[in-house]
Amino acid sequence: MSYLESNKRKVSNTFDEIAVFDYVYGVCWLPIYRTENLERLRSDYPRIPVPISRQVFEVLRDFGRRLREIHLLKKTSTGISFSGDRSVEVGKPVWQDQKLYIAPRSYFAPVSENVWLAVIGGYQVCHKWLKDKKGRTLTDEEIAHFIDVLGCLDSHVKLIQEFDSVSYR
Repeated sequence: MSYLESNKRKVSNTFDEIAVFDYVYGVCWLPIYRTENLERLRSDYPRIPVPISRQVFEVLRDFGRRLREIHLLKKTSTGISFSGDRSVEVGKPVWQDQKLYIAPRSYFAPVSENVWLAVIGGYQVCHKWLKDKKGRTLTDEEIAHFIDVLGCLDSHVKLIQEFDSVSYR
């Protein structure tokens, strides 16, 4: 296995900088790695292990690629919708019974509890996004964007659960 710049012709036994980035991204998001390296991730640059085999590299590279695409909102899941009055001001967000309320009769659904509680970058994503909009009416574009965010968070949570038992060693 060897490195090859992305502008060069690829050979089956090589990888490029995007593959390395995806591998690092995948390792850093593995639940076991995050648990073992929590303090280092909070205060310093994390140490990235050299893959023990090509198979480990490829699995974690693919995991990292899928996560990268989700986090860049390139892959959104469907099924989440907005119900209620679109002209209502955003109030304190409340999650209850698979619904994320922004006002007493206006909500996004279905939203799982895991999506509501998802933390990325130290913030509870849904709460932070809605808190920034508190006291104003959401535009149709903002509603559509937040539905995409909820879909991506749903995909993120499912992918993390899928790789929960994968090791980087």
